[in-house]
Amino acid sequence: MKKVKILAFAMVIAVMMMGMAYAAWTDQLVLQTTVQTGIMDVNYIQGDGLPYIEADDYVNASVSFDPADEGNDTLNVSISNLYPGATATLSLGIVNDSTIPVIGKLFVNGAEGNTLDLTKLFVSYNGQSLGSVHDVIDAYKDGVDVAEFDVGQSEFVTLVFTLDPELTGDEQENCSAAFTVKLDCRQYNDNPLV
Repeated sequence: MKKVKILAFAMVIAVMMMGMAYAAWTDQLVLQTTVQTGIMDVNYIQGDGLPYIEADDYVNASVSFDPADEGNDTLNVSISNLYPGATATLSLGIVNDSTIPVIGKLFVNGAEGNTLDLTKLFVSYNGQSLGSVHDVIDAYKDGVDVAEFDVGQSEFVTLVFTLDPELTGDEQENCSAAFTVKLDCRQYNDNPLV
C-alpha cells in the first residue's frame, strides 16, 4: 500500500511539474497600436498678387478662382484678342499644406465657349514646352506633375500660352480661349518623380 501511495504521490508531483513546465515555456504578448494616416492638401497660394496673368499688348487675359469650387483648387483662365506669336503668362504659387510629402499635379481642361482652336495655342510649363493646349488636355488626362513637395514647401510655377506664330491672314481672328487649371496631388511614395 505504501508503494501505491508513493506512486500516487509521484504522479501528482509529475503532473504539477508538467503544469509548471508548461507555464514556464508559454507567454502571452499583447500589442495595442494606433494608426493615423496623413492628410493630402495642396493649395494655390493666394495673396501677394498670386495667381496672376500677364499678357502682351492688346491681349486680354484674366484668371479667377472657380466660384463652384469650395476648395479653391480650380482656376478659370480666359484669353482673347490674341494675335500670332502673342503670349499670356499665368503665374501660380503652390504650397503643400499636407502632413506628408506629395507630388503636385496640374490639370488643364477646356471650358465651354472656346472659339479658338486649342491646337493653335501652345503652352509651356516653367520653360518646358508641353505642346498645344489641346495636346495637354488630351495627353495629360492624369495631370502634369509639378513638383515633389515636402511638408510646408512651396513652388512657383509659370504657364506661358502662345498663339501659333505661323498663323497668317485672318485665321483664328476674333477668337477666344477659356479653360480651367485644376490643382491636385498624389502621395510622394506612389511613384516619385525620377
